[in-house]
Order: sequence, then structure tokens, then C-alpha cells
Amino acid sequence: MDTLGIQSRLEFRLEELLARGAHIGADLLAPHSADSDEAAVEAEAEEALLGQSALLEREIAEVRGALSRLKSGNYGVCISCGEEIAPARLEAMPEAAQCLACAEPRGKP
Repeated sequence: MDTLGIQSRLEFRLEELLARGAHIGADLLAPHSADSDEAAVEAEAEEALLGQSALLEREIAEVRGALSRLKSGNYGVCISCGEEIAPARLEAMPEAAQCLACAEPRGKP
């Protein structure tokens, strides 16, 4: 496994996510309009930004977790069952913490 390549990809992704989070944070801090119609539109946009921010925070945590597992030597091992995560899954989603079987929602036909 090319751990240096994986680490580079994860670090680059983390930088991208943090930069996007900074932009969202700046947008959230922007002052609201005094016009009531525009203020309503801005409130709606702010709600969407808060949702995006929450998703970003989750993705940042996943990438940081992957970097931590890489550093500790547990990268590529499912955190739920302890089995190896398929290399194809890690190639597509280097931050994956679970194998496909553990990541699938339960109760699917």
C-alpha cells in the first residue's frame, strides 16, 4: 500500500475542506440586510450554509480519522469488524473507516 500517496491525498483533501469551511464561515458572519425581503432570503441561505457546514465538519472528521489511522498503522482495517477494507473502496474513498458490509445500512433487501 502506498501510504505516502494516501497521506498526500488525504492531506490535500483536508486542506480543500478547511478552505471551503473558512469561506462558509465568512459567509455566515456577513451582516444581514435591513430590507425584510432580502433578510428572509439571507436567512434561507444561511440555513443552507449551516447544513453545508455540518456536512463539511463531518467530512473533515472522517479525513482526520483516516490520517490518524494511517499514522497508527490501522489504516485499511474496518473499525467495526476488524476485517480489511477492500483496496478498491479505499481507492475510491480513502477516508473510509468501514468495510462495505459494515457501512451498508441494515435492513436493505
